[in-house]
Amino acid sequence: MCKSIYNFNRRSYKNNRPPLQNLSTHQMKNMSEKKIIIMDDHPLYLHGLKHIINDNPAFSVLDCCRNSAELMLSLSIVKADIAILDFSQPEGESDIKEVVEQLHQDYPQMSLVALGESRRHQLLSMALRPRIKSYFCKSLSAENILSGLRHVQQFNGTEHSIPNEPEGVTKFSAGSPLSAREKFIIEYLHAGLTVSQVAQRVNRSVKTVSTQKRTAMRKLGITQNREIFQLNLSEI
Repeated sequence: MCKSIYNFNRRSYKNNRPPLQNLSTHQMKNMSEKKIIIMDDHPLYLHGLKHIINDNPAFSVLDCCRNSAELMLSLSIVKADIAILDFSQPEGESDIKEVVEQLHQDYPQMSLVALGESRRHQLLSMALRPRIKSYFCKSLSAENILSGLRHVQQFNGTEHSIPNEPEGVTKFSAGSPLSAREKFIIEYLHAGLTVSQVAQRVNRSVKTVSTQKRTAMRKLGITQNREIFQLNLSEI
């Protein structure tokens, strides 16, 4: 067993921290709900994300933690099915790679989801596969966030029950390879950006990006937008 990287007095910390959030009687009784714990230090975004998730009867937010120390303390008290981890933690916070590794060792049956707002965060989440099951861009719509959680829920379990190439991941056919620009656009779309947002990022017109998107989808053998979120980007 690897020694924990978190050295803090649990009894003292527990006495000084606010009580766990959202532990209502209804939630405790409803065992069909997937329990989610969130680590994010941005209050406004956290409030909105929590509201979106709790509005769906399939999920409930057990606790919202500002940092990894609070996260570890909460997980010592409650059991979560999914942990959503903000990759844009402030300076001085524990290295996210160490956090992911510790969570994987201590809670192997809990699915880990990365939350980010930049290409660097997305690439880091890809590097941490299969520990990280999915990546959510902070610009995702509420519908796409819930869709992503349902996808994670479908493959929730130990690493052995979630293969590196799950059934839900679209495999590439032997078609024409993507151009560098097409690959870049698909990666942005996969992260949750809209065509208009991608156009602004790459300084191209919406029409041009739409054309490149259609070309890339044709090369990948996919026809629906939702299939973009099922792509394994490491295969591009």
